[in-house]
Order: sequence, then C-alpha cells, then structure tokens
Amino acid sequence: MEALEDKATVFSYYVDQLINELIGDLMEEKGISKAAAAKLVYAGGYQIYCNLDTDIQDIVDDVYENTNNLPYQSAGGQQLQSAITILDPQTGYVVAVSGGMGEKT
Repeated sequence: MEALEDKATVFSYYVDQLINELIGDLMEEKGISKAAAAKLVYAGGYQIYCNLDTDIQDIVDDVYENTNNLPYQSAGGQQLQSAITILDPQTGYVVAVSGGMGEKT
C-alpha cells in the first residue's frame, strides 16, 4: 500500500481510472469531500478488488510506451496517437487500458 501513498508513483491508466472511480464513489456514498475520499482510498485500510489482468496490462504498457510501435505520422508530421481498452470476452470486464502512446508520466 505504500506505493499508492507515494504521490511520485506513476500508475497505469487502469489504476488511475480505478482510483478516480473509487474516490467518486466514496464521495457520493459517504457525502464527503474529495480530499477525505482520497485519504480513505490511500490510507483507509480498504482491500480493493478489480478486474485488472496484470499480465495483459504489462503487455499493453510495453507496447504503448515504445513510440516505435506506432511510427506513422500525420501529414503535418505529428505522431499519430492510439489508445486501447481490452475486455475479457467471457465477462465483458475491462482487464487492461492505455490512454496513449509514449511513456506515461
């Protein structure tokens, strides 16, 4: 849990979205501020379960961090962008996500 408390940690797009949804859900359910909800997420002792498949997420991260995997450029010379959401075909659950090409900072 220490890594989640470290503000310098760069999470995957999946984990970022999961944290945002958890904070929003806690704000709504408990009627608390965003800061209070974030404190509960990071230090409230919750066990959080999700559908993330770490093997698939690692593959997605490896592919999307390397901009050579999408070497195409627009007519103006800018690198084209891509994003991906991977679903488990049996359940429909989201198991991996990337929000764009290049190293996530």
